[in-house]
Amino acid sequence: MTELARREMGAPVTEHLPELYAGGRPAFAAYARIVFEACKSGDAAAKQIFADCADDLAKMVRTGHQKNPIHTLVLNGGIFMHFPEYVQALAQRIPPEIKLIQSNVPPLYGAAIEAMHD
Repeated sequence: MTELARREMGAPVTEHLPELYAGGRPAFAAYARIVFEACKSGDAAAKQIFADCADDLAKMVRTGHQKNPIHTLVLNGGIFMHFPEYVQALAQRIPPEIKLIQSNVPPLYGAAIEAMHD
């Protein structure tokens, strides 16, 4: 994964840390595909990052589900749109009664629909 990141960035990752942190979440998200690519090539660190992130997200979903049952969960964003293996990993980690829907519209649409429904 380190070599993939270096090739993508044109220099060692450590040289890009200030711009990554300055760019916030979108800057880091732009390089998410490196983790997925490294996973496919068998990189142990990338596989651990993938599993940890899927576990963390699933834990949040399960906790919410325990407090107030979730029937449908809308997945929105580039990670879910471009990496179906992440959707599959999440589905395997959450209660099977929760239906997952992938969306490619801005999250604001879902909020507006929910407000109209209420």
